[in-house]
Amino acid sequence: SAPEENEPLGLGDDELEAVVFPNPSGRYVEVQSPVESPVRILSVGGELVLESTTNTRIDAASLHSGLYLVQLPDGRLLKFVKK
Repeated sequence: SAPEENEPLGLGDDELEAVVFPNPSGRYVEVQSPVESPVRILSVGGELVLESTTNTRIDAASLHSGLYLVQLPDGRLLKFVKK
């Protein structure tokens, strides 16, 4: 069945536009969003490896090559690959 029209989805219009680039990333990665907010970079195992904010160039030099998750304040996860 279809969800109720007034059911909250937990996604504001601004938050829908968050993107991670470049992806795959080299030394730097950025989470771009219309609203500045804190982000957490997690390993695929869920371990916190970096904390930053959106619209800031994040120095990913300390990260090993592989898949990482960016956790947004609303709990959504974006994926990126570190080369």
